[in-house]
Amino acid sequence: MGSYETADAVHEELGGVLRDALSNEAQLARLRKADAVFQFVLTEPEATLTCHARAVLPVGVETGETKTVPDLVFAMAADAARALLLHERSPVLMLTGGEIAMKGSATKLLQVLGGLAPEPEATPEAAPAEPVSEEPAVEEAADDDADDDATSVAQPSTES
Repeated sequence: MGSYETADAVHEELGGVLRDALSNEAQLARLRKADAVFQFVLTEPEATLTCHARAVLPVGVETGETKTVPDLVFAMAADAARALLLHERSPVLMLTGGEIAMKGSATKLLQVLGGLAPEPEATPEAAPAEPVSEEPAVEEAADDDADDDATSVAQPSTES
């Protein structure tokens, strides 16, 4: 048996994850690029989640049966949906491994999966160990008579 005992438990947790994605401005912008209604048809237990992410219409998540016709349908076990939505497993490996069945446009599929993925965390740039100077470093002479040392330059001979 899976992690969920009832469809209501699936609707509560995974519906919440989808609502969080729709409330995140960056994720919502990426999801709206797909201009799609996508649906998760789940087993173990049987549950349905429908996510509205049209470019110009209001967004939202419906749980349970709906009359809305989706552009994309993802069919899988509820535990697989959890792993997908919580970014615990690779969607590509899940698709190629047969854990997720998909119906609809491959382009929209990629856009939706990209929209559901979290923003990459910004990594702070490493600070240099020493400040970088634009002027070349000048070494100090070791002895005090450094000013007395003259550099000789060979002069061309003028004798013929």
